[in-house]
Amino acid sequence: MVSITRSHTVVPSESTPKARLWCSDIDQIVARVHALAVLVYRPDPEFQFPYIIQRLKDSLSKILVHFYPVAGRIRFTESGRVEVECNEMGVTLLEAETAKALDEYGYWEANERVKDLVPIVDYSSRLSLEEAPFMLVQVTKASCGGICVGIAMSHIIADGSGFAHFLNSWAKLARLDKLDQDDIPFLDRTILRFPNPNPAHFDHSECKPLPLKLGSSDYKEEKEKETTVASLKITKDQVEKLTQKANNQIITNQETLFHQVQRPYSRYEVLAAHIWRSASKARQNDPNQPTVVRIVGDVRSKFNPPLPRNFLGNAILRAVTPTAIVGDIVSNTIELWRPENKGSN
Repeated sequence: MVSITRSHTVVPSESTPKARLWCSDIDQIVARVHALAVLVYRPDPEFQFPYIIQRLKDSLSKILVHFYPVAGRIRFTESGRVEVECNEMGVTLLEAETAKALDEYGYWEANERVKDLVPIVDYSSRLSLEEAPFMLVQVTKASCGGICVGIAMSHIIADGSGFAHFLNSWAKLARLDKLDQDDIPFLDRTILRFPNPNPAHFDHSECKPLPLKLGSSDYKEEKEKETTVASLKITKDQVEKLTQKANNQIITNQETLFHQVQRPYSRYEVLAAHIWRSASKARQNDPNQPTVVRIVGDVRSKFNPPLPRNFLGNAILRAVTPTAIVGDIVSNTIELWRPENKGSN
């Protein structure tokens, strides 16, 4: 059981611009939730808990000068678009303690026990969203003297890359290091504003609904099912064996399938295909059940010219594989389901 002992509002240590920050179309479609992270530190007698709290507060107030939108609040235009109001309302930092030692949390994964170490955000209404800080931090002292820093960052403010950029820059100041130019965020999201949007020139399957379960007319039943989270370890040797096996299959089948030499599969392709097949087997769905894999990728480097690497916002887009059939996924080999090979066999 974790007990919250104190709550602080941390604002930028210097005056920052007051303005509405335009948000791109990508910002409009991301989930309006907070991404979570937990940082765990073993006991260190050199640093006492009150000192740690003060150090985190001081460094957080300084980094918010550069990342000042994080200290703002979400707002909605009359048309319903999301914007960021930069108003220095600040972020929330909570002090907490737990009677458990760090080792009692076992393997660190997204389980119910670990959820106690991250701040709770109320999403029950639009008003709740507008009042909620974009960032909340919970610093929990364990009974062994170890420290857990749980962080919740609004997806409206940043994607995973932007979240990591903020954490790394904040960590520098917390260590009393100086910031480099690369640590300073690029905040102008109008770089993603297209004055004359062109109509789509091809079918965007990534924007379409995912396949329904056979016999269902909506997603309601599936959404109401209880879910659990598990972390599955795959070793480097296992990945290498899968990759070698898949690429050997290319050599074996190139004459009959494609009549040309195929490029080798990457480890990412092989692992994604392996997970797809394993999930298809585990679900025990109808062999005729349509199935796809949808992923989200960082597109900062894909634009021409590329977005700045320190761009703070959302620069992620969805991609989806061609629709396959569970029976084929389970019975065939990995190389048949590379998207560029669809229809070749």
